[in-house]
Amino acid sequence: MTKKFAGACYDALSHTLYLTDAFLKKSSVPGSSEYNYIREARRDASLRIEKETKPKKTAPKSITFKQMEAYIALFDDENKTMHANFEKIKAMSKIQTSPYKYVKTWFEATFPHYKEQVTFDEKGNMTYVVDTDKAVETVPQVAVKIAA
Repeated sequence: MTKKFAGACYDALSHTLYLTDAFLKKSSVPGSSEYNYIREARRDASLRIEKETKPKKTAPKSITFKQMEAYIALFDDENKTMHANFEKIKAMSKIQTSPYKYVKTWFEATFPHYKEQVTFDEKGNMTYVVDTDKAVETVPQVAVKIAA
């Protein structure tokens, strides 16, 4: 088994031959070089042949523009100044290399506790549970002000 193929990877530590879907499809044709390669590999009784699996892609845990708008609406005043500032930031982001990253960086700087668990104390002040093992940070309901 000295011949190398695209789609076949040999792991010497586990004595396993990993094959991709494309390689397996080609190896199903009798007489092909891939078919002959697998026949030769099967002669070695201790060699394991496995289908190569790719790690599953996890969805990014990013906040969307729609979620940002909904969160900003919770803190906005009657003049909608925070929403207007958010729209300005989104417009300014269009000239950036990564518009989403630009807006997200602004949002995270403006609302540093948006991911934290929220509770309310007896006075109606919003409380963020920053760490369940440590102290709790108390923040008034309308805590965030953005300069125009």
